[in-house]
Amino acid sequence: MHVYATPYESACMIFRSNKVPPISALFLTMVSSKSTDVKELFTVGIELEFVTSGDRKRIYDEIAGWLNSQPEEKGLQAIGVTDPAKQYPEKWVVKPDLSIEESDNRVDPPRVGVEIVSPVFIDYPANSDKEWKKRVGYLLDAVSEKYQIAVNKSTGFHAHIGLGIKSPKIGVEFTLIDLKKIAILYWMYEACFDALHPYHRGSLMSGRINIYIRSIRTNSELLDYQDDPQGVLDMIWGAQTVQQLCDIMNPIPTDLINIQRPEDHTRHYKVNFRSHPRTGTVEFRQHQGTMDKDAICTWVRFVLEFVRCALVTSEAKLKRWGVQPSTLEGFMLNNTSNKNSLYQSMIRSRDRLQRLQAQQS
Repeated sequence: MHVYATPYESACMIFRSNKVPPISALFLTMVSSKSTDVKELFTVGIELEFVTSGDRKRIYDEIAGWLNSQPEEKGLQAIGVTDPAKQYPEKWVVKPDLSIEESDNRVDPPRVGVEIVSPVFIDYPANSDKEWKKRVGYLLDAVSEKYQIAVNKSTGFHAHIGLGIKSPKIGVEFTLIDLKKIAILYWMYEACFDALHPYHRGSLMSGRINIYIRSIRTNSELLDYQDDPQGVLDMIWGAQTVQQLCDIMNPIPTDLINIQRPEDHTRHYKVNFRSHPRTGTVEFRQHQGTMDKDAICTWVRFVLEFVRCALVTSEAKLKRWGVQPSTLEGFMLNNTSNKNSLYQSMIRSRDRLQRLQAQQS
């Protein structure tokens, strides 16, 4: 069975296959020479969705051409594709996204939905977010300089987080234990994550299902365990393989069982664990669509810190219900030396985006 891999996921595959391009190899050698702990290195990839104005047949190549015309040192080497199955690692990939609602009056017709997928960035403590944050800023400046862009309730912003690479010859990925820790902690704090996003981004409080960012707590495998949290912990810890864990966290939605290829929709959860078998990443899909640099970087920093905190939490603390703090903010503050609450930073970012959207509507 063919499984489609996004351009970002394809780039991850290159890293994991030991076929690291020369520039990346040089950078990774530099990092490893500083004896950086392998679990302090993380890969970061982002996917941005928006509506713009242009000819559907030409817009992807056109945007990519504009990015390629920027100074080389900005790192905006890009390619436009109309066939999402094609793979171009280490470039910004401009492509269609059929899930985007294009009838947005803030953009002149003809309107078209676009997704831009980043290359794989590397984040490590001594240089956390400096390089990738700069390159994201260059991308946003370039696109907004030439094109009308708008985001709406159908657009999203996804962040892929993977375990980094210590040397050019050694590919490293999350272990099954690592994934179980992330899974349990997300299940515990899903409502806290919901509070960081507007209702239309899958909030359990909204009473509505967003079919592209489904709830994990209410999926078909875990729904019957709402009153048995210890049962959920036992189920997740009992997974013997990554595939079994994926089947628990991202099962086929029951309302789609009878459609053709229902397995294609198993990644459409707030957190997508099914990206891991192919790429070594966990995909956080819940953030609303945005082309705001500060909002993008705040969310990436937040999920990076959440994953770091998850990995340093002991198994013993995660096997018993009631041991962890009752809030996500409390959990993260207890497990990091950074006492500036990234959770509160996310709250401020959410509120600022809401104010901006109100002004633009």
